[in-house]
Amino acid sequence: MMNNIKFLAFLDNALLDFLPQKSQYELLANYLKNKGLSLSFYSVETEKTYLKSDNLIKKINEKPKVKGFIFFSILQISYIENNNINVINKLLKKNYEIIFFRENMHLKKNSDLKKNIKKIKLFRDNSLHLIKKLENLI
Repeated sequence: MMNNIKFLAFLDNALLDFLPQKSQYELLANYLKNKGLSLSFYSVETEKTYLKSDNLIKKINEKPKVKGFIFFSILQISYIENNNINVINKLLKKNYEIIFFRENMHLKKNSDLKKNIKKIKLFRDNSLHLIKKLENLI
Protein backbone atom coordinates (compact mmCIF):
# COMPACT_ATOMS: atom_id res chain seq x y z
CA MET A 1 0.00 0.00 0.00
CA MET A 2 1.41 3.40 -1.03
CA ASN A 3 1.68 6.01 1.69
CA ASN A 4 -0.11 9.32 1.22
CA ILE A 5 2.68 11.32 2.86
CA LYS A 6 4.37 12.57 -0.28
CA PHE A 7 7.61 14.45 -0.85
CA LEU A 8 8.93 16.39 -3.83
CA ALA A 9 12.49 15.43 -4.77
CA PHE A 10 15.07 17.94 -5.96
CA LEU A 11 17.74 15.98 -7.79
CA ASP A 12 21.36 17.09 -7.86
CA ASN A 13 22.28 18.59 -11.25
CA ALA A 14 26.01 18.39 -10.52
CA LEU A 15 25.84 14.59 -10.25
CA LEU A 16 23.92 13.91 -13.46
CA ASP A 17 27.00 12.86 -15.47
CA PHE A 18 27.78 9.95 -13.16
CA LEU A 19 24.52 9.51 -11.21
CA PRO A 20 21.65 10.00 -13.69
CA GLN A 21 18.20 11.33 -12.79
CA LYS A 22 16.71 7.83 -12.78
CA SER A 23 19.28 6.57 -10.26
CA GLN A 24 18.91 9.59 -8.00
CA TYR A 25 15.12 9.27 -8.20
CA GLU A 26 15.24 5.56 -7.30
CA LEU A 27 17.62 6.16 -4.37
CA LEU A 28 15.43 8.91 -2.94
CA ALA A 29 12.18 6.99 -3.55
CA ASN A 30 13.59 3.91 -1.82
CA TYR A 31 14.88 6.01 1.11
CA LEU A 32 11.41 7.52 1.58
CA LYS A 33 9.69 4.15 1.20
CA ASN A 34 11.87 2.75 4.01
CA LYS A 35 10.58 5.58 6.22
CA GLY A 36 6.93 4.95 5.28
CA LEU A 37 6.86 7.97 2.96
CA SER A 38 6.58 8.31 -0.81
CA LEU A 39 7.86 10.42 -3.68
CA SER A 40 5.27 12.49 -5.52
CA PHE A 41 7.41 13.97 -8.30
CA TYR A 42 10.81 15.50 -8.86
CA SER A 43 12.52 18.52 -10.30
CA VAL A 44 16.11 19.52 -10.97
CA GLU A 45 18.02 22.78 -11.34
CA THR A 46 19.59 23.58 -14.70
CA GLU A 47 23.12 24.78 -15.41
CA LYS A 48 21.73 28.33 -15.35
CA THR A 49 19.72 28.05 -12.11
CA TYR A 50 21.64 25.74 -9.76
CA LEU A 51 23.83 28.39 -8.09
CA LYS A 52 20.90 30.41 -6.75
CA SER A 53 18.38 27.54 -6.50
CA ASP A 54 16.03 29.48 -8.81
CA ASN A 55 13.87 26.49 -9.82
CA LEU A 56 13.55 25.43 -6.19
CA ILE A 57 12.43 28.91 -5.09
CA LYS A 58 9.91 28.96 -7.95
CA LYS A 59 8.61 25.53 -6.90
CA ILE A 60 8.31 26.61 -3.23
CA ASN A 61 6.29 29.66 -4.32
CA GLU A 62 3.95 27.39 -6.31
CA LYS A 63 3.05 25.78 -2.95
CA PRO A 64 2.95 22.16 -4.11
CA LYS A 65 0.65 19.88 -2.12
CA VAL A 66 3.37 17.74 -0.56
CA LYS A 67 4.51 17.14 3.01
CA GLY A 68 8.05 18.20 2.23
CA PHE A 69 11.07 18.32 -0.03
CA ILE A 70 13.88 15.77 -0.24
CA PHE A 71 17.31 16.70 -1.59
CA PHE A 72 20.14 14.43 -2.57
CA SER A 73 22.46 16.64 -0.49
CA ILE A 74 22.50 19.92 1.41
CA LEU A 75 25.33 20.77 -0.98
CA GLN A 76 22.69 21.52 -3.64
CA ILE A 77 21.60 24.65 -1.79
CA SER A 78 25.03 25.63 -0.44
CA TYR A 79 26.78 27.10 -3.48
CA ILE A 80 26.14 30.67 -2.34
CA GLU A 81 26.95 31.68 1.23
CA ASN A 82 23.90 31.56 3.55
CA ASN A 83 21.68 30.27 0.74
CA ASN A 84 21.17 26.96 2.55
CA ILE A 85 19.78 28.70 5.67
CA ASN A 86 17.59 31.01 3.54
CA VAL A 87 16.11 28.09 1.58
CA ILE A 88 15.55 26.01 4.72
CA ASN A 89 13.79 28.97 6.39
CA LYS A 90 11.55 29.48 3.34
CA LEU A 91 10.55 25.81 3.36
CA LEU A 92 9.94 25.64 7.12
CA LYS A 93 7.90 28.89 7.07
CA LYS A 94 5.59 27.20 4.55
CA ASN A 95 5.36 24.16 6.86
CA TYR A 96 7.34 21.83 4.60
CA GLU A 97 9.58 19.14 6.03
CA ILE A 98 13.10 18.90 4.58
CA ILE A 99 15.20 15.78 4.11
CA PHE A 100 18.85 15.77 3.03
CA PHE A 101 19.55 12.19 1.89
CA ARG A 102 23.36 12.21 1.88
CA GLU A 103 23.59 13.83 5.31
CA ASN A 104 20.71 11.76 6.73
CA MET A 105 19.12 14.95 8.09
CA HIS A 106 15.36 15.45 8.51
CA LEU A 107 14.12 18.91 9.51
CA LYS A 108 10.43 19.09 10.46
CA LYS A 109 10.22 22.40 12.31
CA ASN A 110 12.25 25.43 13.37
CA SER A 111 13.50 23.68 16.50
CA ASP A 112 15.15 21.06 14.25
CA LEU A 113 16.86 23.88 12.34
CA LYS A 114 18.05 25.46 15.61
CA LYS A 115 19.55 22.12 16.70
CA ASN A 116 21.41 21.78 13.40
CA ILE A 117 22.14 25.43 12.56
CA LYS A 118 25.86 25.31 13.38
CA LYS A 119 26.33 22.12 11.35
CA ILE A 120 24.42 23.61 8.40
CA LYS A 121 26.35 26.90 8.49
CA LEU A 122 29.67 25.07 8.70
CA PHE A 123 28.67 22.68 5.91
CA ARG A 124 29.42 25.19 3.15
CA ASP A 125 32.78 26.19 4.62
CA ASN A 126 33.76 22.55 5.08
CA SER A 127 32.67 21.72 1.52
CA LEU A 128 34.21 24.60 -0.43
CA HIS A 129 36.69 22.28 -2.18
CA LEU A 130 33.82 20.05 -3.29
CA ILE A 131 31.69 23.02 -4.34
CA LYS A 132 34.53 24.26 -6.57
CA LYS A 133 34.90 20.81 -8.15
CA LEU A 134 31.17 20.55 -8.83
CA GLU A 135 30.98 24.08 -10.25
CA ASN A 136 33.65 23.04 -12.75
CA LEU A 137 31.65 19.95 -13.76
CA ILE A 138 28.59 21.93 -14.76
